[in-house]
Amino acid sequence: MRKRWIIVAVVGVLGLLYFSGRMDHALYPLGLNFTTCARNGFGATFCGSELTAYEARFRGIQRQEQNLQRTITQEQCQADPSLSICAGTP
Repeated sequence: MRKRWIIVAVVGVLGLLYFSGRMDHALYPLGLNFTTCARNGFGATFCGSELTAYEARFRGIQRQEQNLQRTITQEQCQADPSLSICAGTP
């Protein structure tokens, strides 16, 4: 009878850990994660809210790079309007 309660308690704790997403990093390689997970190009795994935050940071960096490229292109076209990248640039 005592062993049964111990087993029930262990299964209950594991269930709570699983459904709270705390085991996602360990279970992601097996495809058993509870929340959405993804791995970046460097092999780091992000799950749940940290994945959302990582994606937002990544999109912000992409926007900054696009804005920088646009600024560089505008400056180049102001310096030399005959460049091929300047066709149709105001």
